[in-house]
Amino acid sequence: MFLGVKLVVLLVYLFIGYKWNQKNNTSLALKLVFWIVLIRLMLSSLHEITYQSIAAGLSLISIFSIGFVAIALLYLTKIRYPYFWGRQFILVKILILVMLISGLLGSFVLAAVEVIKWIFLLCMMCLLIVAVKENKLLKLIRALCVAYSYPLILTFLSIVFMEVKASEADGSRSFIGGFNHESAFSIVVFTSFFLMLLYFEATMKSVFMKIGLLFLGLIILFLINYRTTVMAYMVFFGFYCFLVFLRSDIRGKLLSFIPIVVLFILSPLFVTSSLLERFEEIPQFIADITDLMVPYDYYYNQDRKYFSGRLYIWNVYFMGWYESSMLYQLIGHGPGSWRAFYTLYAHNTYISALYEIGVVGFSILISIFIITLLRLILLFNKPVVRIALPGMLGFIVLNMATMPLWQIEGVVLFSLLCVFSSRGVLTHESEWPAK
Repeated sequence: MFLGVKLVVLLVYLFIGYKWNQKNNTSLALKLVFWIVLIRLMLSSLHEITYQSIAAGLSLISIFSIGFVAIALLYLTKIRYPYFWGRQFILVKILILVMLISGLLGSFVLAAVEVIKWIFLLCMMCLLIVAVKENKLLKLIRALCVAYSYPLILTFLSIVFMEVKASEADGSRSFIGGFNHESAFSIVVFTSFFLMLLYFEATMKSVFMKIGLLFLGLIILFLINYRTTVMAYMVFFGFYCFLVFLRSDIRGKLLSFIPIVVLFILSPLFVTSSLLERFEEIPQFIADITDLMVPYDYYYNQDRKYFSGRLYIWNVYFMGWYESSMLYQLIGHGPGSWRAFYTLYAHNTYISALYEIGVVGFSILISIFIITLLRLILLFNKPVVRIALPGMLGFIVLNMATMPLWQIEGVVLFSLLCVFSSRGVLTHESEWPAK
């Protein structure tokens, strides 16, 4: 039944997307950004159809993702944008090169699949920059808010129709709008509220409305029931409130401080018992941390259950890297090489990078994160940055227990954070109301 609901919403949003772009006279670059994002979300929502392999082991959604990259490259080539040979995003380009070299040690085919996601990131960042220059920043944010309202509508409908997914062995349930997995969907919801907060900031909504918006996002993430994204969102929420507290008058300080108190008091009312149990592992983990700093061979059965088994998985991957030869330690076993040795992916971007692309690739990835964070700090006086900075902190936390850059949904979020850290892009913020 819910598949039919999703098809109806999809058709409605195809019409909404067409009319919105027509009414707002968007440029070709913005149209590409809008439709790439919206169609990707639509294909993800119809996973019953789009996740089926149809050619050479590729699913329909994978073929479309490759097609998105090809279309973006054709457009950027046509307008002679220096997406490969220019100095912009040079570290991302170097990382792509390192991934290809590392792939020679493992499976080059698997490496190429992973590289396509990073080329997608590069193309998306370039498209966003062109779209901002041609349409202004506010119009870009509005366009993305329209696209990301699609999964939110499906979320509300899944609650109405009680469309739930059993997400854990403990029988806990998730409202994920008919999408395939709560990990990717929670990242989509995180991105949705990040963009809506940007729009509220641009249109000078009250602090009360912004805090209310963030609370709504937190409640939805609790219903999605994915602990990692809940923690990342709480970092985003908390740091944003902290920044509001620093910059506001007495009334604003109260409005920013009260949510933190209310959050700790009322959160048990919104969280399922299973999710609470998973959060309760954290104090026990801290108490046992010295006993856990050993190779995974020495773990007891109860030790392997920490964070849904993530701690054990991280240890396995780290020891796999540590016990490798010097060459593998330097440039890794190759992107996607885990499939040949392990049944589960690393559930941690940093550990996965260390294993797959070695110290060299890991160092470049960390440098990209740090440089993006520092650029946002240096541009702190810009309104968009005062939201992008908490967003980046949340994204860094998100990578600690899942792998958003392994998913196109996370790649889109990171492309936005990188672009918002660009001084050139923020010069187009002049249309925003003065604070």
